[in-house]
Amino acid sequence: DKQLVQRLQCYRLRNEPITVRLEAWRAIPLLLARRRVDSPKAVHYFPFEARLQARIPSPERRFEFHPGWLEAGPQNPLTIRDFEVTIDENPAENQSLGTLDASSSDGSTFTYALSAESPQGALAVSSTGELTVADASLFDFEQNPTISATVTITNGEFSDDGSVTVLLTDVFEGTIWSGPTLSFTKENGADPTAEENQDRLTDNVWITRGNGGGQIYNAVSESSAAQSTSPEGTEWAQGSIDDVTTLVFQPFRAAVGRPQDVVGQQLVLHLIEDDIYLSVEFTSWAGNGQNGNGGGFAYDRSTPNE
Repeated sequence: DKQLVQRLQCYRLRNEPITVRLEAWRAIPLLLARRRVDSPKAVHYFPFEARLQARIPSPERRFEFHPGWLEAGPQNPLTIRDFEVTIDENPAENQSLGTLDASSSDGSTFTYALSAESPQGALAVSSTGELTVADASLFDFEQNPTISATVTITNGEFSDDGSVTVLLTDVFEGTIWSGPTLSFTKENGADPTAEENQDRLTDNVWITRGNGGGQIYNAVSESSAAQSTSPEGTEWAQGSIDDVTTLVFQPFRAAVGRPQDVVGQQLVLHLIEDDIYLSVEFTSWAGNGQNGNGGGFAYDRSTPNE
Protein backbone atom coordinates (compact mmCIF):
# COMPACT_ATOMS: atom_id res chain seq x y z
CA ASP A 1 0.00 0.00 0.00
CA LYS A 2 1.07 3.58 -0.77
CA GLN A 3 4.07 2.34 -2.73
CA LEU A 4 5.50 5.02 -5.02
CA VAL A 5 5.19 3.78 -8.60
CA GLN A 6 5.41 7.06 -10.57
CA ARG A 7 6.63 10.57 -10.02
CA LEU A 8 5.67 13.69 -11.93
CA GLN A 9 7.36 17.06 -11.55
CA CYS A 10 5.15 20.06 -12.44
CA TYR A 11 6.20 23.69 -12.89
CA ARG A 12 3.81 26.62 -12.60
CA LEU A 13 3.54 28.78 -15.67
CA ARG A 14 2.50 31.82 -13.67
CA ASN A 15 2.16 32.75 -10.08
CA GLU A 16 -1.02 30.58 -9.93
CA PRO A 17 -1.73 27.26 -8.20
CA ILE A 18 -1.62 24.05 -10.27
CA THR A 19 -4.01 21.13 -9.81
CA VAL A 20 -3.12 17.71 -11.24
CA ARG A 21 -6.13 15.57 -12.17
CA LEU A 22 -6.21 11.89 -13.07
CA GLU A 23 -7.83 11.37 -16.49
CA ALA A 24 -7.38 7.62 -17.10
CA TRP A 25 -5.39 4.74 -15.72
CA ARG A 26 -4.68 1.05 -16.14
CA ALA A 27 -3.03 0.14 -12.84
CA ILE A 28 -5.69 -0.02 -10.15
CA PRO A 29 -6.45 0.36 -7.33
CA LEU A 30 -3.83 3.08 -6.73
CA LEU A 31 -4.08 6.60 -5.36
CA LEU A 32 -3.34 9.93 -7.02
CA ALA A 33 -2.07 12.34 -4.41
CA ARG A 34 -3.10 15.87 -5.30
CA ARG A 35 -1.63 18.95 -3.72
CA ARG A 36 -2.05 22.69 -4.28
CA VAL A 37 1.20 24.46 -3.53
CA ASP A 38 2.61 27.97 -3.48
CA SER A 39 6.20 26.95 -4.18
CA PRO A 40 7.49 27.08 -7.80
CA LYS A 41 7.21 23.32 -8.20
CA ALA A 42 5.47 20.35 -6.60
CA VAL A 43 5.78 16.54 -6.70
CA HIS A 44 2.69 14.42 -7.38
CA TYR A 45 2.24 10.64 -7.19
CA PHE A 46 -0.02 8.69 -9.53
CA PRO A 47 -0.56 5.19 -11.00
CA PHE A 48 1.69 3.82 -13.68
CA GLU A 49 0.56 4.58 -17.25
CA ALA A 50 -1.86 7.20 -16.03
CA ARG A 51 -2.83 10.05 -18.30
CA LEU A 52 -2.78 13.30 -16.38
CA GLN A 53 -3.84 16.84 -17.02
CA ALA A 54 -2.80 20.04 -15.35
CA ARG A 55 -5.14 23.00 -15.04
CA ILE A 56 -4.72 26.56 -13.94
CA PRO A 57 -7.78 28.70 -13.17
CA SER A 58 -8.29 29.96 -16.72
CA PRO A 59 -10.15 27.25 -18.76
CA GLU A 60 -8.23 28.02 -21.92
CA ARG A 61 -4.93 27.39 -20.19
CA ARG A 62 -5.08 23.58 -20.26
CA PHE A 63 -2.48 21.11 -21.47
CA GLU A 64 -1.50 17.44 -21.19
CA PHE A 65 1.85 16.24 -19.95
CA HIS A 66 3.95 14.51 -22.55
CA PRO A 67 4.44 10.78 -21.70
CA GLY A 68 8.18 11.24 -21.98
CA TRP A 69 8.09 13.33 -18.86
CA LEU A 70 6.84 10.46 -16.70
CA GLU A 71 9.19 8.38 -14.62
CA ALA A 72 8.01 4.75 -14.57
CA GLY A 73 8.22 2.90 -11.27
CA PRO A 74 8.74 -0.89 -10.83
CA GLN A 75 6.31 -3.11 -12.73
CA ASN A 76 4.97 -6.54 -11.76
CA PRO A 77 6.77 -9.08 -14.00
CA LEU A 78 4.42 -11.96 -13.10
CA THR A 79 1.39 -12.95 -15.14
CA ILE A 80 -1.00 -15.89 -14.78
CA ARG A 81 -3.99 -16.52 -17.02
CA ASP A 82 -7.39 -17.70 -15.83
CA PHE A 83 -7.91 -21.44 -16.37
CA GLU A 84 -11.13 -23.25 -17.36
CA VAL A 85 -11.71 -26.87 -18.35
CA THR A 86 -14.72 -29.19 -18.77
CA ILE A 87 -14.40 -32.86 -17.76
CA ASP A 88 -16.68 -35.80 -16.99
CA GLU A 89 -17.61 -36.28 -13.36
CA ASN A 90 -15.91 -39.03 -11.30
CA PRO A 91 -12.33 -38.57 -12.59
CA ALA A 92 -9.42 -40.66 -11.32
CA GLU A 93 -7.41 -39.54 -8.29
CA ASN A 94 -4.41 -37.42 -9.37
CA GLN A 95 -5.81 -37.05 -12.90
CA SER A 96 -4.20 -34.11 -14.71
CA LEU A 97 -6.53 -31.25 -15.57
CA GLY A 98 -3.93 -29.20 -17.46
CA THR A 99 -1.05 -26.83 -16.84
CA LEU A 100 -1.54 -23.22 -15.81
CA ASP A 101 -0.24 -20.53 -18.15
CA ALA A 102 2.05 -18.39 -16.01
CA SER A 103 5.21 -16.44 -16.79
CA SER A 104 7.73 -13.92 -15.50
CA SER A 105 8.93 -11.20 -17.86
CA ASP A 106 12.17 -10.69 -15.94
CA GLY A 107 13.03 -14.38 -15.66
CA SER A 108 12.52 -14.54 -11.90
CA THR A 109 11.38 -17.86 -10.44
CA PHE A 110 7.99 -18.10 -8.76
CA THR A 111 5.84 -20.52 -6.79
CA TYR A 112 2.20 -21.60 -7.06
CA ALA A 113 -0.36 -21.73 -4.24
CA LEU A 114 -4.08 -22.55 -4.15
CA SER A 115 -6.62 -20.52 -2.21
CA ALA A 116 -10.38 -19.98 -2.05
CA GLU A 117 -11.15 -23.54 -3.17
CA SER A 118 -14.76 -24.61 -3.47
CA PRO A 119 -15.15 -27.31 -2.38
CA GLN A 120 -12.07 -27.30 -0.19
CA GLY A 121 -9.44 -29.93 -0.99
CA ALA A 122 -10.65 -30.80 -4.48
CA LEU A 123 -7.56 -29.60 -6.38
CA ALA A 124 -3.78 -29.68 -6.18
CA VAL A 125 -1.15 -27.66 -8.04
CA SER A 126 2.46 -28.72 -8.56
CA SER A 127 5.62 -26.63 -8.57
CA THR A 128 5.42 -26.57 -12.38
CA GLY A 129 1.82 -25.36 -12.45
CA GLU A 130 0.16 -28.67 -13.27
CA LEU A 131 -3.38 -28.80 -11.89
CA THR A 132 -4.57 -32.23 -10.72
CA VAL A 133 -7.49 -33.93 -8.94
CA ALA A 134 -6.72 -34.11 -5.22
CA ASP A 135 -9.99 -35.63 -3.96
CA ALA A 136 -11.93 -37.48 -6.69
CA SER A 137 -14.98 -37.94 -4.45
CA LEU A 138 -15.69 -34.20 -4.67
CA PHE A 139 -15.99 -34.32 -8.47
CA ASP A 140 -19.64 -35.38 -8.32
CA PHE A 141 -21.95 -33.51 -10.70
CA GLU A 142 -24.97 -33.88 -8.43
CA GLN A 143 -23.09 -32.34 -5.49
CA ASN A 144 -20.55 -30.01 -7.13
CA PRO A 145 -21.26 -29.25 -10.80
CA THR A 146 -18.49 -26.61 -10.71
CA ILE A 147 -15.12 -26.75 -8.93
CA SER A 148 -13.45 -23.36 -8.46
CA ALA A 149 -10.30 -21.93 -6.91
CA THR A 150 -7.79 -19.10 -7.05
CA VAL A 151 -4.12 -19.76 -7.85
CA THR A 152 -1.53 -17.22 -6.71
CA ILE A 153 1.98 -17.05 -8.14
CA THR A 154 4.67 -15.13 -6.28
CA ASN A 155 8.40 -14.49 -6.48
CA GLY A 156 8.64 -13.03 -2.99
CA GLU A 157 8.29 -9.43 -4.16
CA PHE A 158 5.43 -9.53 -6.64
CA SER A 159 2.39 -11.78 -7.08
CA ASP A 160 -0.51 -12.34 -9.46
CA ASP A 161 -3.79 -14.25 -9.15
CA GLY A 162 -5.63 -16.41 -11.65
CA SER A 163 -9.02 -18.06 -11.37
CA VAL A 164 -9.54 -21.80 -11.89
CA THR A 165 -12.90 -23.21 -13.03
CA VAL A 166 -13.55 -26.91 -13.58
CA LEU A 167 -16.97 -27.65 -15.12
CA LEU A 168 -18.29 -31.17 -14.61
CA THR A 169 -20.38 -33.09 -17.13
CA ASP A 170 -23.09 -35.37 -15.77
CA VAL A 171 -22.35 -39.02 -16.58
CA PHE A 172 -24.91 -41.84 -16.56
CA GLU A 173 -24.02 -44.09 -13.63
CA GLY A 174 -26.93 -46.52 -13.48
CA THR A 175 -27.14 -50.18 -14.49
CA ILE A 176 -29.19 -51.09 -17.56
CA TRP A 177 -30.86 -54.47 -17.77
CA SER A 178 -30.83 -55.55 -21.38
CA GLY A 179 -30.96 -59.33 -20.91
CA PRO A 180 -33.63 -61.72 -22.24
CA THR A 181 -37.27 -60.68 -21.95
CA LEU A 182 -39.28 -62.09 -19.02
CA SER A 183 -43.08 -62.19 -18.96
CA PHE A 184 -44.83 -61.68 -15.62
CA THR A 185 -48.56 -62.22 -14.99
CA LYS A 186 -50.78 -61.73 -11.97
CA GLU A 187 -54.19 -63.25 -12.53
CA ASN A 188 -57.47 -61.70 -11.41
CA GLY A 189 -58.17 -62.54 -7.80
CA ALA A 190 -54.68 -63.94 -7.13
CA ASP A 191 -53.32 -63.23 -3.64
CA PRO A 192 -51.06 -60.13 -3.94
CA THR A 193 -49.14 -61.13 -0.81
CA ALA A 194 -48.01 -64.46 -2.31
CA GLU A 195 -44.52 -64.54 -3.80
CA GLU A 196 -45.72 -66.02 -7.11
CA ASN A 197 -47.99 -63.00 -7.62
CA GLN A 198 -45.24 -60.48 -7.05
CA ASP A 199 -42.57 -59.60 -9.60
CA ARG A 200 -39.61 -59.56 -7.24
CA LEU A 201 -37.19 -57.44 -9.22
CA THR A 202 -34.72 -56.84 -6.37
CA ASP A 203 -34.81 -57.00 -2.58
CA ASN A 204 -36.20 -53.46 -2.63
CA VAL A 205 -38.98 -53.70 -5.24
CA TRP A 206 -41.74 -56.34 -5.53
CA ILE A 207 -44.40 -55.28 -8.02
CA THR A 208 -47.99 -56.47 -7.55
CA ARG A 209 -51.59 -55.22 -7.64
CA GLY A 210 -54.52 -55.44 -5.27
CA ASN A 211 -57.60 -57.50 -6.20
CA GLY A 212 -59.87 -54.51 -5.78
CA GLY A 213 -58.23 -52.94 -8.79
CA GLY A 214 -56.33 -49.68 -8.74
CA GLN A 215 -52.73 -49.36 -9.78
CA ILE A 216 -49.65 -51.44 -9.06
CA TYR A 217 -47.65 -51.02 -5.85
CA ASN A 218 -44.42 -52.17 -4.18
CA ALA A 219 -45.17 -55.01 -1.75
CA VAL A 220 -41.85 -54.48 0.05
CA SER A 221 -42.93 -51.13 1.49
CA GLU A 222 -46.66 -50.85 0.69
CA SER A 223 -49.74 -52.93 1.46
CA SER A 224 -51.89 -51.10 -1.09
CA ALA A 225 -51.50 -48.52 -3.84
CA ALA A 226 -51.29 -44.76 -3.36
CA GLN A 227 -52.38 -43.03 -6.54
CA SER A 228 -49.71 -40.31 -6.63
CA THR A 229 -46.65 -42.26 -5.44
CA SER A 230 -46.99 -46.02 -5.99
CA PRO A 231 -45.07 -48.13 -6.59
CA GLU A 232 -42.72 -46.65 -3.97
CA GLY A 233 -39.02 -46.69 -4.86
CA THR A 234 -39.69 -46.54 -8.60
CA GLU A 235 -40.01 -43.95 -11.33
CA TRP A 236 -41.20 -44.43 -14.89
CA ALA A 237 -40.81 -42.83 -18.30
CA GLN A 238 -42.31 -43.38 -21.71
CA GLY A 239 -39.71 -44.14 -24.37
CA SER A 240 -36.85 -46.45 -25.27
CA ILE A 241 -34.14 -47.56 -22.88
CA ASP A 242 -31.67 -46.54 -25.58
CA ASP A 243 -32.58 -42.93 -24.73
CA VAL A 244 -32.40 -43.39 -20.96
CA THR A 245 -30.20 -40.33 -20.36
CA THR A 246 -32.75 -37.97 -21.93
CA LEU A 247 -36.01 -39.46 -20.62
CA VAL A 248 -38.15 -37.67 -18.04
CA PHE A 249 -38.93 -39.98 -15.11
CA GLN A 250 -42.03 -39.61 -12.94
CA PRO A 251 -44.24 -41.69 -10.64
CA PHE A 252 -46.18 -44.43 -12.46
CA ARG A 253 -49.52 -42.66 -12.87
CA ALA A 254 -47.95 -39.35 -13.91
CA ALA A 255 -45.89 -41.17 -16.54
CA VAL A 256 -48.60 -43.38 -18.08
CA GLY A 257 -51.80 -41.44 -17.49
CA ARG A 258 -54.80 -43.70 -16.70
CA PRO A 259 -53.47 -47.16 -15.75
CA GLN A 260 -56.09 -48.88 -17.93
CA ASP A 261 -54.46 -47.15 -20.93
CA VAL A 262 -50.99 -48.49 -20.16
CA VAL A 263 -51.20 -51.56 -22.42
CA GLY A 264 -48.88 -51.19 -25.41
CA GLN A 265 -46.92 -48.25 -24.02
CA GLN A 266 -43.14 -48.61 -24.28
CA LEU A 267 -41.84 -47.80 -20.79
CA VAL A 268 -38.57 -47.59 -18.90
CA LEU A 269 -38.66 -48.41 -15.18
CA HIS A 270 -36.03 -47.00 -12.82
CA LEU A 271 -35.47 -48.84 -9.54
CA ILE A 272 -34.25 -45.83 -7.59
CA GLU A 273 -32.39 -47.37 -4.66
CA ASP A 274 -30.72 -50.03 -6.80
CA ASP A 275 -30.17 -47.54 -9.64
CA ILE A 276 -31.29 -50.08 -12.23
CA TYR A 277 -33.09 -49.30 -15.49
CA LEU A 278 -35.19 -51.85 -17.42
CA SER A 279 -37.65 -51.93 -20.29
CA VAL A 280 -41.31 -52.72 -19.51
CA GLU A 281 -44.32 -53.16 -21.80
CA PHE A 282 -47.73 -54.03 -20.33
CA THR A 283 -49.63 -56.67 -22.29
CA SER A 284 -52.84 -56.71 -20.21
CA TRP A 285 -54.62 -54.71 -17.51
CA ALA A 286 -57.84 -56.01 -15.97
CA GLY A 287 -60.56 -53.65 -14.84
CA ASN A 288 -61.69 -53.31 -11.24
CA GLY A 289 -63.25 -56.62 -10.26
CA GLN A 290 -66.25 -57.29 -8.06
CA ASN A 291 -65.85 -59.02 -4.69
CA GLY A 292 -62.05 -58.96 -4.96
CA ASN A 293 -61.91 -60.74 -8.27
CA GLY A 294 -59.91 -58.07 -10.12
CA GLY A 295 -56.33 -56.89 -10.00
CA GLY A 296 -54.94 -58.83 -12.92
CA PHE A 297 -52.13 -57.46 -15.09
CA ALA A 298 -49.25 -58.70 -17.19
CA TYR A 299 -46.11 -57.24 -18.74
CA ASP A 300 -42.90 -58.14 -20.53
CA ARG A 301 -39.69 -56.75 -19.09
CA SER A 302 -35.94 -56.94 -19.60
CA THR A 303 -33.73 -58.90 -17.19
CA PRO A 304 -30.14 -58.58 -15.89
CA ASN A 305 -27.46 -58.91 -18.53
CA GLU A 306 -26.12 -62.40 -19.02
